[in-house]
Amino acid sequence: MEEAKKADKPVVLYVETRSDERRYRNAREACEELEEDLFQNYEVASRMNDHFTLIRVELEDLDRSTMRRYGIRSAPQLILFDSEVERPVSNFSGSNIRASQVVRGLDQVKERNDQLLERQERQERRASR
Repeated sequence: MEEAKKADKPVVLYVETRSDERRYRNAREACEELEEDLFQNYEVASRMNDHFTLIRVELEDLDRSTMRRYGIRSAPQLILFDSEVERPVSNFSGSNIRASQVVRGLDQVKERNDQLLERQERQERRASR
């Protein structure tokens, strides 16, 4: 997350599972469906590629404190952050995430991030006078 923060781009944290464990079977299938439906959707993919940093993590690799901090409950889950990466701005989870919802969320986070960067630039200009 620290490297993403340095890029001044909003972040999409994608929580997935590839585990073959029986308890993760439904989540794994939901992740596979989400990737087909969402990441191959032009509207979603173009926004993510142009304006966001995508970080993929395996649910099983996360510790409890990280899960609590970011509100991670299951996979699949998409968590959107502005470039400050302090706390989630938007959160989508479950097997019925729709591309139209994610597009709206991405647009909102991008707009919020653009405003944040503009404020930072104004503050830096004032400080340099």
